[in-house]
Amino acid sequence: MKQRPFFTVIIPVYNRAGTIARAIESVQQQQFSSWELIIVDDGSVDNTLEVVAPYLSDERINYIDQENKERSAARNKGIENATGEYICFLDSDDVYYPNHLREFHNALGSSQQVVFARSFADIVLNGKKNTQDVNFPGKLHPVNYILSSVIYLCNVCIHADILKKHKFNEAISYAEDTDLWVRILLDHPILVINKITTQINVASTGSKSEIHEKYISSFQLIFSNPQVRRLVSTALINSYFVRRYNWLIEERLLQGEKGKAFSSLIKLAGIQPAIIFKKQFYGWIYKLIF
Repeated sequence: MKQRPFFTVIIPVYNRAGTIARAIESVQQQQFSSWELIIVDDGSVDNTLEVVAPYLSDERINYIDQENKERSAARNKGIENATGEYICFLDSDDVYYPNHLREFHNALGSSQQVVFARSFADIVLNGKKNTQDVNFPGKLHPVNYILSSVIYLCNVCIHADILKKHKFNEAISYAEDTDLWVRILLDHPILVINKITTQINVASTGSKSEIHEKYISSFQLIFSNPQVRRLVSTALINSYFVRRYNWLIEERLLQGEKGKAFSSLIKLAGIQPAIIFKKQFYGWIYKLIF
C-alpha cells in the first residue's frame, strides 16, 4: 500500500512552457522527500504538456488537464485530488529553495494543531532580488496579521482538512489567495516560520485599469464580512482601497479616460478626505481639466 505523503504541492499552469520545468525541478530537489506534486494544466495551448511529460516518470508527480477555468479553479482541482496531510502551492514561474518542505515539516511535525503556516521569500523584480523581512504576529489576531503582512501563495502550507472545507473562490481572479487566507484564519491559528524558503519572480507588466478594478472588487468582498470588519481597523481596510485607487487614477489618466479617472478620484476622496489637501490631488485635477 502506498504511504500517504506528508505534503501535496499544487502547481496550476497556463501557457508557461518556458518556466514550468524550473518549478518542477525545485520540488524534486527538496531536502524532505515525502511529497507528491499535482500539476493542473488549465487549458494551455502552448507546449506545456511536452515540457512536463518527461517528469511524469517520477511516480510522485501527477498531471491533470482541464479546460481553461483560471487559477482558482485549477488549484481547487488540485486540492480535490490531494492525498497529502498538508497542502502547499507553487506558481509555475516561481521556485522552492531546497529547504522549503524540510522547514515546514520541522515546524509542523511537532504541532498538535491543525494550522495554517507561512514562511518568507526572496522577490525578484526586473533582475533585482529583495528579501522579505521576517515578521511575527505578536498580539495581532491572525486575520489582522495576514492583512498587515505580504504573504505569497508559495510560502503558505495548510492542513488538508482545512482546505477540504475552505476552497478558493472561483468567482474572483485577483486577491483570491488573501480572500481564502482570511476565511481560514477566522477559525484557525497561524504558524510563522522565520526562514526564507522560496523565490518569487514578479513580472513587470505595467499597471492595468481592469486589474485594479478586479482587486478593488475582491477587497470589497473580503471586507464585507462583519467578522473581518470587527477584527481589522478602518485605517487598514482603507489602505487597501487607497493604494488601488491611486494606481487606478494614474492609469486612467495615462489612457486618456478622464471621466473614469474623475469617478475614481471621487471614490478615493470618499475614503481618504485628506487627499484634497495634498499636492497630488491638484495635479490630478490639472490633468483632468487640461
